Amino acid sequence: MTTPPPAGPPTPEKKALLEAYEEALKAPGVPEAPPQRRRSEGGLHPLTLVAIAALIALAAWLAIARPGFVFDRGTPDEPRAVRDASLRLAMAMQYQRVLRYRDSTGGLPDRLTDVGPVVSGVRYEPIPPDQFTLVGENGDIVLTLRSTDQLRDFVGSAYQVLESRGAR
Repeated sequence: MTTPPPAGPPTPEKKALLEAYEEALKAPGVPEAPPQRRRSEGGLHPLTLVAIAALIALAAWLAIARPGFVFDRGTPDEPRAVRDASLRLAMAMQYQRVLRYRDSTGGLPDRLTDVGPVVSGVRYEPIPPDQFTLVGENGDIVLTLRSTDQLRDFVGSAYQVLESRGAR
């Protein structure tokens, strides 16, 4: 490698070239160079900070409010056989509670709430002196269970129907 010659005063050719360059920059019709925008050392643009803050706020709201239009996908409709079996077992449970109440107190309860939590869709109708009827509804299915009915016949294969839905 060779070393460059020592710098001295500019030659007349270099001076002429520099003057021509400066004149060309001052000539009309030559656009000025846009000013250089400098980022501050290590900082983010203010608009970037606002966008990040908005995203964090949105994520926090979604996590806390859990709006339905984002999180609720609905539940799949159960087959009619499953809805029927579920209703039969719920009514059987209420039936047994009423019988236990009658056996322990000697009389029928006035309301179904007297025997414990009430299953949604099940109504109780006492028939004095010692009989009753349960009417259950699950959508378009309506079932009636009388105190004179055999519980085993009413329940039928409801357990097997519900058990088999998990095997699919």
